[in-house]
Amino acid sequence: MQDLYRPLDISKNEIRLLSFEDTADSGTVSLLLQHVSLNDMKPEYTSFYDENASAMGAFQICKAWSDRHEFLPVAPKREIHDAVARFTWGDYICLSYTWGDDAGQSAAVVVNGVSTAVNKRLAAALRDVRESHEGQIGMKVWVDALCINQADVADRNAHVLRVRDIFGGAFSVMAWTKDSEQWDLEFLGLSQPGEHLELCNVVLKLYGKRALEEILGVKERGWGVDDEQYEEVMGLVRIHNVDVLVFDQFYWEDSDDSDDLGSGRMHLRDVLAMELMQLFRKRYWSRLWVIQELAVSPTTSTVCWGKLTFDLSTLQAVCEILHAQSKTEERMQEEFWQELKPRFDLLAFISTWRELEAAPADQARQLLDASIKELKQLEQHAACSLPQDKVYGLLGLFPLSVTSAVTIDYTRESADVVGEFLSAVPEWEASTVN
Repeated sequence: MQDLYRPLDISKNEIRLLSFEDTADSGTVSLLLQHVSLNDMKPEYTSFYDENASAMGAFQICKAWSDRHEFLPVAPKREIHDAVARFTWGDYICLSYTWGDDAGQSAAVVVNGVSTAVNKRLAAALRDVRESHEGQIGMKVWVDALCINQADVADRNAHVLRVRDIFGGAFSVMAWTKDSEQWDLEFLGLSQPGEHLELCNVVLKLYGKRALEEILGVKERGWGVDDEQYEEVMGLVRIHNVDVLVFDQFYWEDSDDSDDLGSGRMHLRDVLAMELMQLFRKRYWSRLWVIQELAVSPTTSTVCWGKLTFDLSTLQAVCEILHAQSKTEERMQEEFWQELKPRFDLLAFISTWRELEAAPADQARQLLDASIKELKQLEQHAACSLPQDKVYGLLGLFPLSVTSAVTIDYTRESADVVGEFLSAVPEWEASTVN
């Protein structure tokens, strides 16, 4: 592995990226590891960025750039790639996943012609990236296990504060949540994980958040005067083969009646809540680095669960709607909703961070204070394999006054790292980072 790595030229803002040598589903993943410069933007993208940066946050730029292009279903992959790529060398996505603790469970991938052992979960994730739309059109991928020289402490140290820019500058971030699907799907009436979230994804894309609130039955239906859109959405429900109640349909929990009100079926929002419970029990969501990786991610980012992929923004919207509904129904004290709350808080923090990035300077301080409080809560529900990462995993979200006060070195004692951090952020209680 050591032969694969040479030092990065930081003056050129270089990073390492992986390219798929073959995008066909050919079993073993074959990759090319190469250096690219994040300074090498296409002139047309640079102009687009400069023209729009003041009107939108950095997290919105990629979507606005890609939305400028429309392609026919038969458009060649190279044509799509060349149109949406922002750099002279192409473009890239970031893979956000969990290393896990599958001791001894490794798989082989080929990197620059060399068979390389990686975590079995990472090999599976790379296969999914290869089969994704971004992989198929030729985008490169950044993944920590291979794009950082894990055997070189200096290289690991140097990347701690670069994670924010690498993930924030990606075309998209894929949150890969797959794990052993050992729980029984049938009790939810599911044929595969995420199918109800996929339905919400389509509704949100086609009709917007108001329509999503209405299909979830938390707001009265007030659009589609001639019922045309209502019928279209009901058609989507049928196409997705989701046998649940939607809109303002309801059922009697203690009734065996088979009437038109519900026939004993559950409502979409209730099935979604249970679906979210299964999703959020994945180890991925308890990984500390995920907080930063998702907070800075662009709005083009996705979540991969089972065989389905849906927008991260859809997951945010669904959680926001269900969270608000649970409060109005005074259900937040229930054990079920208490288990979901840390994950709802994580997704809500993405919005907080984006507000912080887009806020005028006179409001930024107030938002930073709020975000620190939220980060403290999120950190208490997160885990990491190295004790130093309790600080390093969040450090990129802090201003220069904090990052410059903490020495980044994985050979240091974690107590020393924590001590420096607490001196720089006194409002952060010591108990939350020990």
